[in-house]
Parts: sequence; C-alpha cells; structure tokens
Amino acid sequence: MPLTSIQTSCAALNIRTRLYNNFIVIYDPQYTFTIFKQKRVAGHNNNNNTTSNSTSPRGRRHRRRRLHRQQVLPPPTHQHCNIYKLKHFNVDACPGVRDRLSWILGTPNRECISPVVVDNSTFMLRLSHTIDVSAFIRDNSDLQWNISKETFPGLFIKFLDCSFILFSSGVIIIVGAKQPSVVQPYIRDICARCLRTTNSANTV
Repeated sequence: MPLTSIQTSCAALNIRTRLYNNFIVIYDPQYTFTIFKQKRVAGHNNNNNTTSNSTSPRGRRHRRRRLHRQQVLPPPTHQHCNIYKLKHFNVDACPGVRDRLSWILGTPNRECISPVVVDNSTFMLRLSHTIDVSAFIRDNSDLQWNISKETFPGLFIKFLDCSFILFSSGVIIIVGAKQPSVVQPYIRDICARCLRTTNSANTV
C-alpha cells in the first residue's frame, strides 16, 4: 500500500501521521505504527533466464508471449510494520492490535496482516540510590561499555541479549531483549554492581 494512501486513510480518520521518504509514522491513540515502503519479496524474479536469438516467426512469438507474461504478473510485495506501546510480550493479550491496524489501513480482512512478533523491548527501573558513573566504570572494567558525556549522559553496557543504559540519577533503561526472562539475570548483576559501587563510595 503506498505511503501516501496510508496518510490519506489516516487523515480521513483524524489520526495524526508523519510521512518520511521510506516510512510513515501513525500516532494512533492506542499504539504507534511505523509502516515502511513496499519491497520485492526476496528470491522472486519475473525474468526468464532462457534467451533466444532466433529470428524465426516461432521465436518472435515465443518472446512476445514471455514479455506479455512478465507484464501481467507483477512481483508480489510485502510491507514491514513496527508497532510500539505494546504492554505485553504476549501480543494476544494486547487488545486488538491487528484489528486496529486493519481498521486504519481500511483492509476488511485482518488475516492479510501477518501475526505480530516481538523483536525488541524497552524496560525501565529506578534504583533507590544514585549511580556514580565514573566509579562504576572504574570498578567494572570487565564489562563492555561505552559513554560520550558530550552527546548523551548515559553509560551504555552491552550484553549478548540486551543492552543497559545507566544514568547517574539511578534510572536504568534496558533495550533489545526479545523475552523478559532474558533480562532478569542481567538486572540482578547490574543492580548488585551498582550497590557495591555505592557502598564502596560511602565507606571511603
């Protein structure tokens, strides 16, 4: 579905959108959708690799039939959509995600929208104490971390399954996990490290 058509459909429903070159953001009251331009299905090729240099009437008819088939059989397309503000990893527990998107796009059959799969998540937790970021870096040199105080105040810590962003205020943001069970061991580890750093600073 062309992005401009999606924008028109949303305007008729009084739903705010923002159109970019390759995608459109739909600010629905329940969820936020980002829909990308249509792409060719991988592996599909309308071209026939067989060629003929024959100038005979039969060869010319064969080429005309092949070109005709290429013109009347356009390549199938799919359209990727990101959905934000899901409150459950069990998407079925989120009220009417596919129905809502089907209504916005004006597609009467919700089955044309493939099942929703969670491929990223965001968690936030707030510690009862502040975090001395410089001391944390000094005490935890075994971690893979990155920080740029000039552009962003958070300390990035990268794990295999997710990433943590630590702020001096005691706020921790966790991104990139596909399942909540993945982050639990990392949360326990990071919280314990933060507490050790805080206790160490208080005893000095």
